[in-house]
Amino acid sequence: MEHDAYLETVRSYFADDLFAMKTSGIRIVDAEPGSSVVAVTVDERHHNAKGGVMGGLYLTMADFASAIADWDENEINMTVSSSMQFTDMPRGNELIATCSAKRRGRTMGFYDIDICDSEGRLVAHGSYSLMHRPLPAN
Repeated sequence: MEHDAYLETVRSYFADDLFAMKTSGIRIVDAEPGSSVVAVTVDERHHNAKGGVMGGLYLTMADFASAIADWDENEINMTVSSSMQFTDMPRGNELIATCSAKRRGRTMGFYDIDICDSEGRLVAHGSYSLMHRPLPAN
């Protein structure tokens, strides 16, 4: 499948991911098998009590980006393990998460996610492990 068609198929499939897309406002910027880019414009709903970006936004971005990178229309995937390191306070109001596969095997996928701010500075790094299984037969 050509890149633009694949990207639109992924966007259509993940449109039902209401927490990431609707509640959090995350957008799918790019996708291909084994990699993805998602972004969000940070606003007041993303702030913690001290006015900083809530750590849960970074985790949601990383989880969503890894699910997209691991996606296969014939499988279901789920996060098995995740870790996040926060490296700096973001500048500006845009966060961009770039996910790439370290390895996608028959049943497990391993992904690295870098989250950068509007200036391109690394503000968080995540490592995710996902399990994927064939969809059950109907």
